Amino acid sequence: MTNFFNHSLKIFFFLSSIHLSAGVLTVTSNLDTTSATSAVGLFTETSPGVGSGDLRGCLNYINSRIGGYSYDIQFSSAGSIFFGQMLPVVNLYGNNTININVTSPQAVTLNGSSVHPGLFVRQGDVEINGITFGDCYSVGGNGVNGGGGALGAGGCLLIVQM
Repeated sequence: MTNFFNHSLKIFFFLSSIHLSAGVLTVTSNLDTTSATSAVGLFTETSPGVGSGDLRGCLNYINSRIGGYSYDIQFSSAGSIFFGQMLPVVNLYGNNTININVTSPQAVTLNGSSVHPGLFVRQGDVEINGITFGDCYSVGGNGVNGGGGALGAGGCLLIVQM
């Protein structure tokens, strides 16, 4: 069964921070460059805070720059991005402002291939516009010794404020 979730969504975690320079990161490939041992992705920095690559590479770049930076993630072409592994957590280490924006008439689908979750947002100000989530998957854990299991929520988008 195919499940799709297409919605513009604004997520704001109000944490005190000073936002530094803004950068534009362009997703130039709909391929997800992963292997069995590495989930780094491809990214080329052309100047501080500016560069291009695949979505995984852009998210890992953001996670490598700890601080209150501001980034716009744009997509150079329409299409589906099928994950080879779970994508990196958004704002894993830093309290950055991120705008992930798909503009019409482009159509971008983040597809978990019925195996991987969509986006996991940890902290910071994150705005997502025009993304379609398709076949994203999350499973909970089994209960132990008669206890309840863990909820498998967040198949498309999981938000955790730390």
